[in-house]
Amino acid sequence: MADGSPMLKSLDETEEYVNVLYFGDPGSGKTTDTMDMARLGRVIVVDAEAGIKKRPLQRLGIPTSNIFPYTVRSYKDMDALYWKVKAQLDENPGSIAGVAFDSVTEIQKVLIESIIKERQDKLHAAAARGGFEVKTDEFEVDRDEYGKMTEQLRRVTRRFRDLPCHTAFVCLAKRDVDKEGTGEIVYRPALTPAFANDLAGYVDIVAYVQQSDGDPADLSRFTAVTRPLGKFRGKDRFGATPEIMPNPTFTRILDYVLADDPEEHAAKDEFVQARLARLAAARGE
Repeated sequence: MADGSPMLKSLDETEEYVNVLYFGDPGSGKTTDTMDMARLGRVIVVDAEAGIKKRPLQRLGIPTSNIFPYTVRSYKDMDALYWKVKAQLDENPGSIAGVAFDSVTEIQKVLIESIIKERQDKLHAAAARGGFEVKTDEFEVDRDEYGKMTEQLRRVTRRFRDLPCHTAFVCLAKRDVDKEGTGEIVYRPALTPAFANDLAGYVDIVAYVQQSDGDPADLSRFTAVTRPLGKFRGKDRFGATPEIMPNPTFTRILDYVLADDPEEHAAKDEFVQARLARLAAARGE
């Protein structure tokens, strides 16, 4: 603009990036669904548990050469990574397809341990200077430390979400009581209550993932609930994915988001049709 005001882009001119939160029980396919993002290009994985195994991913055709794990042990590690990724994307847009956090549940524990260690180190340093002995409990966590950890997670996840690339967050699920509603049992991300609500609000899609019994080769057994449905807390800001989506890999979710007609896309989706056929067979139809 000639008057020196900031250049603005219309919504049509902006790139569409997708942010997904996967949560579910161990073995439900969360990490595999997330690592599928590597089909789009280079993916940086904020890794706190060394749970990514290359051979299962390779068997599914996921290019593991595009996956770059980054081990974190403190907030400073994640902050340093953010600035590196931001600088690279500023210099070379599109050079990183996305960033994945696997898992936020474990990162939460790592940050608490880091905060406790920082407190203990300060106490022991003060004791050494003063010439006295101090005893600390390495397992004791106070309310302020939980608050600090939550604020660290809020800051880092918001920053990565706002980068010009896709983001995905992996969490375990926990069984909880819906105190704000009917008091019934619900399944939520296994995070502190305050941050679980925040993270669900930051992302476009919240997917509760699970698997049913059956043929191991049938990927339609792996499903994601992407809407509030009974005891599951899903969400789809785009309103594009099926309410119960089979084989909910990141690229398949992206395909639904970018589809001109999501309902027509679902009608042609082989995994949707396979799931419907399996359910019909179970009912004896």
